[in-house]
Amino acid sequence: MIPDMTSLCNAKPFPEPFPVAGTLLHAGDAGDVTRLPPPVTPAVLEHLDGRVLGAYVVSTPDDAHSHLWEMHPAADEVLYLLAGELEVEHDDGQARGRTRLRAHEGLVMPRGVWHRLVVRQPGMLLALTTPRGTQLRPHAADAHAA
Repeated sequence: MIPDMTSLCNAKPFPEPFPVAGTLLHAGDAGDVTRLPPPVTPAVLEHLDGRVLGAYVVSTPDDAHSHLWEMHPAADEVLYLLAGELEVEHDDGQARGRTRLRAHEGLVMPRGVWHRLVVRQPGMLLALTTPRGTQLRPHAADAHAA
């Protein structure tokens, strides 16, 4: 028996393009993917299961949240730099380091490792993470300047 193609095609709206920069996608544990309507706040992200994928224009320290360290306790974070150049500072509590990330390179930041991004050349970053439990703290140099 041939399935009713009309009902299969109407199950979800026909795919339409959306702007990549600034759009957050939520991939739930059940396998569904939805666009998150702005504004997406930390409180919204805290209540999501699954993963969040976002593309970000990183031109200034504010774009990269360079004034903050962040840590994801629930899962590793994947960072792909599509264009530009970033320095990724990281601190696992025992050792600190810096990794230069250039266009067309990626890295996996292990869960539980504090990290922050510093823009060296403007570009675009693609990030995939599990937001539940994400913690933020101010960068010490910024805290002393205040």
